[in-house]
Parts: sequence; C-alpha cells; structure tokens
Amino acid sequence: MVEKSRVTKSSEPLVYRKNRPTPFIRLVVLGVVALIGASFLFLYRDLVNEGFLLALLGILSMAGVFFLFALAIGLVEFSSNRKQDDIGGAFLNSLTDGICIANEENTIVYANRAYGDIVGVQDIVDLQTPENVLAGHDDAANALYRLANSAQKSIDADEEFRLPQSLNGLDSEPHWYRVSVHSMAGPAGDILQVWRISDVSSDRDAQEQYFLELQKAIDHLDRSPVGFFSSDEDGHVQYLNATMAEWLDIDLTSFSPGALSIEDLSTSEGLQLLNAVQAEPGKMRTAIIALDMTKPNGESVPVQLIHRVQTHSDGQPGESRTIAIN
Repeated sequence: MVEKSRVTKSSEPLVYRKNRPTPFIRLVVLGVVALIGASFLFLYRDLVNEGFLLALLGILSMAGVFFLFALAIGLVEFSSNRKQDDIGGAFLNSLTDGICIANEENTIVYANRAYGDIVGVQDIVDLQTPENVLAGHDDAANALYRLANSAQKSIDADEEFRLPQSLNGLDSEPHWYRVSVHSMAGPAGDILQVWRISDVSSDRDAQEQYFLELQKAIDHLDRSPVGFFSSDEDGHVQYLNATMAEWLDIDLTSFSPGALSIEDLSTSEGLQLLNAVQAEPGKMRTAIIALDMTKPNGESVPVQLIHRVQTHSDGQPGESRTIAIN
C-alpha cells in the first residue's frame, strides 16, 4: 500500500493565556509614565534650564530615529501584526493529539484545538482539565488516580483505558484512550502540568485483529493432521500442537514450555537416531526418521519424523523443529 504524504496545518489554539501584560495594559502604563513626565516638566519648567531640555529632546529624538530604523529592518514589530510563527507553538497547534497545559491552580493556560475536539468542547467557558473531564468516567478512575498522583510528584506517567463510548459523546462505540502527564517549569518559574490525550481506538482494533489472526493460525496448526513439536538447544520441548499431544496423551492445559524434553518422549533407540542428526556450523539439516515415541504410561507410538536441526555459526546446537506422521 502506498501512503500519500499529508501535511497537517497549524490551527489557532483553543486557549492560550500568556503570563505577561497585554498590549493594552502596556500602552496604558506607557501613557501614564509619559503624562507624569510631562506634568513634572510643566510644573517645574522654571527650575529646569534650557540645556537639560535640549539634551532631553536630543535623547528622545535619537530614540525615535533608532526606533524607526529598527522598525524598518524588522527588529521591532507591532504586536498586533506579530504572527504565531514559533515552531514549538505551531507544532502543538498542529497535533491531532489533545494537549492541555494547566498551572498549579489547575487553571488551563494552553489547550490546542484537538483537545477540544476530543473532549467535545469548543467553548472556552466550558473547557475543563483532563482530571475534571475523566473524573466523571468510572472506567478511567484507576488510571486517573495513578496519573494524578504522578502529576503531584512531578513524575512523568502514561495510562491506557477503555471507555464505553467516546469522550465527546459523538460515538456510542467503545473507545480506547492513552493519557500522559508531564511536569515542566513555566516562564514565571511555576510548575506546569502538560496533559496529552490520544484516541488509540484504531490502534487497539488493529492489535485485536492481529491477535485474532494469530489465534487462527495457531488453531490451524493445532488441528493439522500431522503432529508438530519444537525444542530448544538443550532438547527441552517448547511447543507441541494438539495433534501431537493427543497421540502422546499429554494434557495441554497443564503443559508448560521446557517441562518435557525429547528424551521424555522418545525411546533410547529413537533418541540416538535424533541425536545423530547434526548440521554443519551455520547451516540446517533435515532428516526423515522412523522411530517409536513413548507416552507417559510407557506405551509406544510408532511415527515417522521429518526432523530439522540448526547449528549456530560457532558450532553450538540450535533449535529443532519436527513434524510427526502417525
């Protein structure tokens, strides 16, 4: 499958509270300072000599000329025309994962548009932190408890949980979510909690589908008309299918990998035939052997084996895989 490239455009954040005065407040402060200075010069104009006034006017003129040059070369910009071209901010705004940053008072200082889409809120007034959003869902209680404790201790953590429906209420089907929390220092030295929430339902569906396909493949192998077993380099049986277990009267429910060895399943003569099959270093060898295998009660089962062994490049024996025909 060929995937087409797609560029996610940055959107405006849903909430972005900067910890600095707004342009209007700064303009008011500047006006007040200028008014106080002008009033001082007017009231005490008789006490101020002309040389001081000329020097002051010269300094102000130089500052004005410098400002005009700085404005012309782009060193100074008007805040109303300043664009949010910061790479970090653009990255957060373009994410499909919901990002919510809260301060120590649990007040949201930043939230991207994706966060509002995930929790189903587009109005700033109704926007809540992930803690408050998830507090109303019992299925997320345990995960939320662990995340909240980690956030209080400034420890990074992430959790996955399943909800009976989507957080935004638009889908009644079960949804899986991954939520993480990260602590960081804010511009003013305060501690900020960065919450990230992702809808991973599609990933979970793919994993479940893969698991089902794997289960089907194992079921096909178990129900095949031939027996199969594999062993490690020490001869311990790691897997045998249901057909092989039925022939040898082995209960698969109580079978654990490595509990049985090829020696337990073969007669002494059969074990010698199996051990005689050796491969050269770095290669594999397949041999067809007719022998008797033994049940736990000592009863013999005549089989024909297609036995494949592997030897590592250093000469050490490797795993073996065997098909049995009864």
